[in-house]
Parts: sequence; C-alpha cells; structure tokens
Amino acid sequence: MPSGGLINYMLLKSKLYITLRLVTLCSLTISLMSCGGPQSTDLPCGEFLGGRWVCDLDPPEDIAWLPDRSGLILSEYGHMGAIEGRLSLYLPAQDQITVLYDSDQPRARLSSNIWGDPDCSEPDYFSPHGIDLSQRGGGRWQLLVVNHGSPIQPEDSIQYFELTQIDDLWFAEWRGCVDAEKNTILNDVTAAPRGFFTTKFSGELSVWSLIWSNLLQRDTGLVLRWSYEQGWQPLVQTAGSFPNGLHWNKDQLELVVNESGRNRVNFYRPDGKFLRSVEIKQPDNIVFDPDGSRYLVTGQDAGFFETIGCMLNHDSPCRMGFSVYSLPVGDPDALRVIHREDGDNFAAGTVTLVDDQRLYIGSFADRRLYIIEQSTAEE
Repeated sequence: MPSGGLINYMLLKSKLYITLRLVTLCSLTISLMSCGGPQSTDLPCGEFLGGRWVCDLDPPEDIAWLPDRSGLILSEYGHMGAIEGRLSLYLPAQDQITVLYDSDQPRARLSSNIWGDPDCSEPDYFSPHGIDLSQRGGGRWQLLVVNHGSPIQPEDSIQYFELTQIDDLWFAEWRGCVDAEKNTILNDVTAAPRGFFTTKFSGELSVWSLIWSNLLQRDTGLVLRWSYEQGWQPLVQTAGSFPNGLHWNKDQLELVVNESGRNRVNFYRPDGKFLRSVEIKQPDNIVFDPDGSRYLVTGQDAGFFETIGCMLNHDSPCRMGFSVYSLPVGDPDALRVIHREDGDNFAAGTVTLVDDQRLYIGSFADRRLYIIEQSTAEE
C-alpha cells in the first residue's frame, strides 16, 4: 500500500482532513504533481478483449493463491481501518466471489485462539490489508492477515486463520491473533518459523510529520519479528522510509522488503543484516512466484501528491498508472517490466499473481480485480 494510504487513515480520524484536502487540491493544479483525473464511477465489468474485470468488490489490495491454485484469496481493503473489509474467494472457473471471513459471521465467534498470543481476542472490527498463506509444520494451511483497528480503537494486529477444504469448498477459520504495540501502523506480513515478520509502515501519528517524512525520505518504520518464545523484536537494521510489502524466502534465507519511500527493494538476512537493494519506483506488494524462480513486484508510477489525491477520492478511483516487475531470485540485474498500465483500464495496482495464461492484479483504489491474458500483458 502506498504512503498516501497511511495519510488517508489519519485524515479520516482528524480535523486536518479538510485542510489537507484543500492543500492537496491546490497542489494537484501544479502540472508536475497532477494526476490524470478520476475515473468514471460507472466502471466497466465483465469480459473485454484479452481479459476481464471482476466487480462487486472493495479494493482487493492483496491477493494470494489457494493451495491448489484453483482460485484467489482476496483481501478487500478497508482503507487503513476507515471502514470494514473482508476476506473473499474468487474462483476463475465459475467467475464467482464468496466471502471467506468478515466480522459479521456468527460461526467465527465460536473459534478458539490456538496459534496466536493467548491474550489477544478475535476482532469485532475487521479491516484487512496484507495477507500471506503458508503451510505449517503439521501440514495445516495458515493465512496471516494484517488487520487495522477501528477509528475508535486504532490499534493494529496480525490475525491467524486456518484455511480448510471440505469437498470443493474452502473455509477460513479464525485461529488467533497478536496485537501490535500502540502507535504502530502495520502494512504486510509473511510467515516465519514459530511466528512471522511484518512491516511497521510508520509509528508517527502526526499528519504533517508524515508528509514531511515522505518528502524528505526520512525513516518512518522497520521490519518487526514476532515469535512465540520472544514476542515482538524490531530488526533495527531494516529501518527505512515507509516499508511496505515483504516476503521471507526460506530457501534463500533472505527477507525481501519493499521500501516505498526510497523507491527500492531491499534484501536482508533474517537477523536484519543488509545484503543488497534494487531500484523500483514506489514498490508496493511483493509475491514469490510458486515456481521459485522470481519475485513479482508491483509499483505505482506516481508521485506523492498524486497518491494522496487518489486516496482522498477513493470512491472514484484515480487514473494512477503502475508497473509489474519480474525480479529473478539471485539475479537482480535481470529485472524487467512484464506489464504496464497508464490507469485508463485499471488504476493503482498493488499486487500481481501470474499463472500460465493470465495476470491477476489487485489495487488499493480500484474496486475490481483485473485479469489479463499473458499474450496481452507481455511488452
């Protein structure tokens, strides 16, 4: 998620919203900072030549494959806690969306905390962001979800779910959670032995401090590790400007972190020791391709004020372009763009999954899932 999402989160909880909206609108009149204007609210749905738009969603900010790759798990973004969202499932063969989990499901209230912190309770308010699916040691499927707090209780948390299959149906059962420390705004999560890594996007709660931090590229956050034995541990060597998506590659023993504020992807050892970096404009989410050969990074082709404009007008998605990068494991020099959008057909891309035939792209602002054929996507 771009840094503008964090600004929006704070704006919706402060009296500075109107002030900053005026500042943003004035700034957007400057040609170097202007965006292409909002898309029509009457967005097209269904098939088009070379692809499909899947509608009736809140913005699918992060997506993950089902274990058998028959469908996609969607994190329907609640705009950093401003509204509630949900986890849903999209099955391409049926072109069908079903709800996996939201805070209104009564059956979920019967679940027990077996994987998280015993002192953490199932949330009454569910506003998901980054997600990660992995297999636990015993073979059970674990889905980790960043959950933003409500406008009244803004503390973030990591939620544990177990993904199970009965016949051809998939279910997500709540299995626990871990509350973040106060004044911690999380973004993405990736499973690690006996716990997880997560990005602390920022700890600042002053809107103007966040603006200056972005403009000056100051450190705002870092990677946090949580384990059953040691609880929360900051990896101080990973401090950066708006850390965003991340992935733990257990085979390469490397932690890959998108640093949006400095337009780069950083590689670390699990203790936080820096290895190398690759330049990518405003990288958002990062996905490890199932074949193990590459990372897929989606980044916005936009500036700071354009991002704020998109977030302030999230009911009518802006025309923010984006690019999808293929980053081969162990060979950063082979980085290449595999798809680029100018924002007309689909805006503000955040994450991309690829199979043999198609690209599946999510967004922080567009209320659709974007599916395009490989033959159309390749440049």
